[in-house]
Amino acid sequence: MQTKILNLLYGNEEVVAEEGLDIKLTLGPFNNYLEERVQGSGNIKSFFIESVLAQIKKYPELNEGLTLPKLMEHRELLDMIYAALSVSVEDEKDHLWALCVPITPLIFYGTDAIYSLLLDEQTGHVKNSILETQLDIVHNKRPELLYTLILSKVYKFHQAFKTELIKTIVDEHTGLQKYFRLNFDLRFLNVHPKDKIPELSPEQIQRILHEPAPLQSLFRLIPPTMFRFEGLSVVTLTDVTEHYAIEDIKNFVFNKGKCTVDEYYSGIILSLKTLVNNNDIEFGLLPMLKVNDKLVFNDDTCMHSELINSARNHGIAETAYLTVAENYFKNPKLLFFKTITQADQEKYIYLDLLKIDGIFSYALIPIFYNNTLAGTLEVYSKKEGVLTEQLLPKLDPAIPLIAQILQSTIEEFNAKIQEVVKEKFTSLQPAVQWKFNEAAWVFLKASLQKNPKMETIFFREVYPLYGAIDIRNSTVERNNALRSDIQVLFDMLLKTLKSIQNITNLPIIGELIYKCNRKFSSIFASESENESLSLNEFLQNEVDPVMSYFRKTNAATVSVIDSYYQAADEHTGIAYENRRQLEHSMEMITSAINNYLELFINEQKQSYPCYFEKFRSDGIEYDIYIGQSIAPDNPFDLLYLRNLRLWQVASMAAITKLTHLLQPQLPKHLETTQLIFSNSNTIDICFRNDERRFDVEGAYNIRYQIIKKRIDKVNVKGTKQRLTQTGKIAVIYYNSRDAEEYIKYIQYLQAQGTLNDDLEEIELEELQGVRGLKALRVGVKLDDDIKKPENKIKSSEILDKTSLINPN
Repeated sequence: MQTKILNLLYGNEEVVAEEGLDIKLTLGPFNNYLEERVQGSGNIKSFFIESVLAQIKKYPELNEGLTLPKLMEHRELLDMIYAALSVSVEDEKDHLWALCVPITPLIFYGTDAIYSLLLDEQTGHVKNSILETQLDIVHNKRPELLYTLILSKVYKFHQAFKTELIKTIVDEHTGLQKYFRLNFDLRFLNVHPKDKIPELSPEQIQRILHEPAPLQSLFRLIPPTMFRFEGLSVVTLTDVTEHYAIEDIKNFVFNKGKCTVDEYYSGIILSLKTLVNNNDIEFGLLPMLKVNDKLVFNDDTCMHSELINSARNHGIAETAYLTVAENYFKNPKLLFFKTITQADQEKYIYLDLLKIDGIFSYALIPIFYNNTLAGTLEVYSKKEGVLTEQLLPKLDPAIPLIAQILQSTIEEFNAKIQEVVKEKFTSLQPAVQWKFNEAAWVFLKASLQKNPKMETIFFREVYPLYGAIDIRNSTVERNNALRSDIQVLFDMLLKTLKSIQNITNLPIIGELIYKCNRKFSSIFASESENESLSLNEFLQNEVDPVMSYFRKTNAATVSVIDSYYQAADEHTGIAYENRRQLEHSMEMITSAINNYLELFINEQKQSYPCYFEKFRSDGIEYDIYIGQSIAPDNPFDLLYLRNLRLWQVASMAAITKLTHLLQPQLPKHLETTQLIFSNSNTIDICFRNDERRFDVEGAYNIRYQIIKKRIDKVNVKGTKQRLTQTGKIAVIYYNSRDAEEYIKYIQYLQAQGTLNDDLEEIELEELQGVRGLKALRVGVKLDDDIKKPENKIKSSEILDKTSLINPN
């Protein structure tokens, strides 16, 4: 124990008076506290407390007119005070405890530990870092402490401010910051008003404390100069470095976007050093990053791994240390080398590299996130005897955060891969995702160079399959729905204007009726969409201002005008009913087709990977590409192509029945046509970065694309009859061998009772730049009783009720 005056605000100067406060150093409150402790108790410690009281009574001058020098002369009494207030087994060499002048930063007696912590060994004065942090506490935290004392002692209002005083001190031996919580024991302090003070109820105090600036309000009502502070302050410091080191790591995790990558990792590593209180320990983080389930190392994250840096610095090929890492991750476990020996170097080749780089001891800790390996934490030192078995357990509180950091890095890396894929490509299917993942990884590796280029994605020599399900006469149906709705709108508008004319008796309304008649007559007489599009402009410029005026100025017109606008409402009005019914019917059909085709995607995963792409217009079109280049690791056979072609015919039959089943539920009667185009030769496709989709590559392959775009409305040769007909499937082909193959599939499905026995072989008219096309056409067996209202089924049952043919 030591008796030496330390002023934590002004150095070693003895300054007791603080900002005009009335402060009195006395043992009276402490004496009263001890007397209350011994009353009614008969334990062993009470006998010791009685001896302390007896010792205090020997010096009555210590109760009144006590000065700091006088109190410090009684060292034996101060020792007894410490013994009375501390745990008997507490080692004063470790216990950070001191006595202070009331509510001042003036220490005059304390343990060796607290003096060692506060004093500079060379100068013998208070450390500059202590003075700086104490100044912050005095200005920011001390007023809260002061009013907590006043409110609790005078107004019996406890815990006014939950003040936490934290001091940061740089450890002289490690150079690292340590955190201490200052605990002020207020039991040995009394507060006495020097004059009449305002009466404050607990409710009033509570309201003041919830104001934006409660301290300022309290200072106006009850300034500290109205009170006298008597007694003795006891202060203890608790080491909370571990807690704040963990909090610092959390702050870096939650605020990662506010700092650079280097600042982020450097801050985490510094916090880990603070946690173990050793600046000679180094740390490395190695997340387990994968592309297509294969381990990769990313420069942005792996540069913080000593193991990877060492391998690269010594010219070790990436494949070599990838192999070592993969072997470790297959059976991850703690590796600890207190001293890297020659035997260790021979057993683990990477230890040889670390030893060359001056690393004396090394530990590798596997880190798991939700029971899944997320990476490793490296702990190493270039000094002997620093990394010990006792040090590693100190890292346990940080392990969950390290796991979160590694998992976050993995997620960010995966997001970057997906970002590149989505930015440079499009939403992709698993069958071709692998190719884009590889291209994205190559792009990321080259991103440090100037103007990195994204490679073009090719799939060569693939077999194309094309199909189209079209809603028959969709354009005609749209025009009919539009004209029907315009007629309803015209009738409603005319009725409304005549009602306004009858109410107001204004000739100008008659002139507007005339304009409306002319406008609607021109629309009904025209086949052009431009006329109908101009209707909105006419209504907005000619009709709406008139309606708005009369609605505001003549209450009698409000109801008829509101009826008109209700009818003209796009979402609920009767003037849009036909278009809404048509759109709803088309949506029901395309949704049902989409749902069926999604089933195909899931089923196809069981056979052979292929790329499947849908396009939506007035119906559904799709492309399928299959071939060896789609799945290089899976041997391709023409069996898979034939399987797809059989599925294509069977699926078109199923879709025909499916849309037929929908008829009783459709607000507007709509039918579909089904078309397949067979191309016997392989083509090359590439991904168009500008269009974000696949397209054919090469002059010959472009011909395939041209044919696709021109066959949807092709006629039977020598007639005006469309090839595609409702209730039937059409297969267009060039090569007679394709026809033979599809005929076999059709005959099989006829035998299954799916198709009618009405197969036609048809020659087609010549199209621009396309000659020699032929087609097969066959009807689908439909259930005749489906049309009856009593057989109407729910949309959710459509796919279950439809006979979905599985060629497998």
